[in-house]
Amino acid sequence: MRKIVFRAREIGTKRWVFGDLEFQRILKNALIHEYRNDGKYKGVVNVENNTVGQFTGLCDSNGKDIYEGDIVKVGRESIMYIAWHEYLAQFYYAYYGDKQTHNDQKATLKDMMFNYKVEVIGNIHDSPEILNRQP
Repeated sequence: MRKIVFRAREIGTKRWVFGDLEFQRILKNALIHEYRNDGKYKGVVNVENNTVGQFTGLCDSNGKDIYEGDIVKVGRESIMYIAWHEYLAQFYYAYYGDKQTHNDQKATLKDMMFNYKVEVIGNIHDSPEILNRQP
């Protein structure tokens, strides 16, 4: 059974919360149903809609969970971020500059992890400046 988890920043505190996602259509805001480490329900948290990202189901070379919106170092120097491709229905690596257009230069997350060491080094919400450090 695969683990389906979302993360997002709490409105006001900017604290990252993890859990089940709920989107209220009328109010147009996202909520995360947060759970404690022992699995017990902790409560509902109002989160920033634009920071919601899904767990990809994969971990980086250090065992850290990879989420949509994470910035990763691939190999020795390539810096990319993780995005969701609607048409292909899968996560992929996007290059800096590809943020809005999602061009044809896509590599699936699984393919890249099979061929290269991958390390999460930040995310597009907390540290977008990392994407500007392209070699």
